[in-house]
Amino acid sequence: MDIIRKIRNRLGKKDKVNLFYRISCSILICISIILGFLIYAKKDEEATFLNENFNINVNFSKMNSWINDLFNFKKTSNNEYFPVANNKIYLPIGKDLYQTDSNEIFMINKGIILGVNQESDASYTLLISYDNGVIASYFNIVTCLVKEYDQLQKGEIIGYYNESFKALFKKGDSLVKYEDAV
Repeated sequence: MDIIRKIRNRLGKKDKVNLFYRISCSILICISIILGFLIYAKKDEEATFLNENFNINVNFSKMNSWINDLFNFKKTSNNEYFPVANNKIYLPIGKDLYQTDSNEIFMINKGIILGVNQESDASYTLLISYDNGVIASYFNIVTCLVKEYDQLQKGEIIGYYNESFKALFKKGDSLVKYEDAV
């Protein structure tokens, strides 16, 4: 009798594990289908694929705007966050003063280092020409990782700062805001 009871217990445990596994897989499949649909709706807002292949006239613009409003992470105050590269951002803390989350200063676009100048207080000033036509000056850099005429990609580290760094962005003949320089 003990052997039969042990076999029944083992079978019961396998059924519980299999049930948990099947429920988990079903949930993950549903999430994958929903995410795939949301990606498609974002990429093809006019639903041209559905219209051409299945003769279904759908427009996802209202749904996309609702989802964007629901998950809107962009701040609308004076201290807006602007992306630099991937998840790296400059955080404005004053007029032309910025910080990052790691005390690293990143390239905001692909560009070339036009000048590196060491100041009397041992800090550095950098002059960078970006491929989008912006010329940037960076001040208060305590550790400079680049040299003149280095060609760098967006997101590469150019130096480090202590508390904050100053950056000025010029496009054409006028100074532009950071968000216009990115």
